[in-house]
Amino acid sequence: AGLSALTWLPYQTTLPGTGRSVEVGPFKESEWQDGMDLMNLIIREGKSWPFEEEFDTVDAYRGYFLSHSAFVVRTIDPGLDC
Repeated sequence: AGLSALTWLPYQTTLPGTGRSVEVGPFKESEWQDGMDLMNLIIREGKSWPFEEEFDTVDAYRGYFLSHSAFVVRTIDPGLDC
């Protein structure tokens, strides 16, 4: 079954209190580099992830973080925080 069984994805909604339109869905290939950059930022901070070494390549990041189903919340409307 896997990801194809989640026929309701992508799921669009509006965040309460902000009115920001968002979508929950699987990571798109165009988002992999941004995902790795954010993960490496968290690793560098050293506060909330059990890694000491950053991911050197997108393939290394994919091998860990995208080895199974991974999802992202993305804004639908352009803005300063998207």
